Formats: sequence, structure tokens, C-alpha cells
Amino acid sequence: MPGGQEPQHTILVVDDEELIVQEIVEALEFEGFEAIGVVDVDSALAVVSDQDSIRLIITDLRMPGKSGTDLIHSVKGMNKHDISFIVISGHIDLASENQNEALKHLKCILRKPINIDLLLDQVRETMS
Repeated sequence: MPGGQEPQHTILVVDDEELIVQEIVEALEFEGFEAIGVVDVDSALAVVSDQDSIRLIITDLRMPGKSGTDLIHSVKGMNKHDISFIVISGHIDLASENQNEALKHLKCILRKPINIDLLLDQVRETMS
């Protein structure tokens, strides 16, 4: 950042597929966003706890162990109401009551395989 300023807003990318995380983080950074990528929910929660600059979380829903739904509930339980969510998933079960409750907090849901241009459009809209 010019003048050595810290970035104001950071995007956290969470997916158990490391290649997807890398692809999204690289695309975000190329567009000038500050981005952090992790491959599980516990790591994501640690980042959210440590970094006040997180304003957007892009997360997969289905991951081993804790899910993206668990992540959304946990972040909301931390009173981090200024954080928005974009979900990327190949599997969205709208019949799940727990998942439906979490999905109320979303900016959008994008299906895998991810269209990076569409994702970047949503990120720009959310971060503006």
C-alpha cells in the first residue's frame, strides 16, 4: 500500500481444496485486494479472532470436519457483524434448517466450478 499504510479491509478465503484457495487469493490480490487463504474452519476462526481487518469471508459450505455453515454461525456468534459472506459450493442443501439459518447472512451463493469474473464482481460490490 502507498505510504506504508495497512490495508483497511481483508478478504478471507476458506476452502478445503488448496488449489481453489490459491486461485481465488491470487485473483483477489491481482485486483488489488488484501486476501488470506486457509483450508479449514478452525484456521479461519483463528484469523477472524486475530485480524480486525476481515470484512468479507468467501467460504465453501462442505468441508471435512466443520462446515462453512459452522463458520458463519461461529463468526456471527463472535459479534463480528461487519463481516459479509460469499458462499462457493457445488452442494447446497436448502432443506437443511441449520444451513438455511446461516444462508440468511450471505451476500450471494456461487456454484462450483467458480467463475472468477463473477466472483470478483460480487467481491467488488460487497467491498464498495
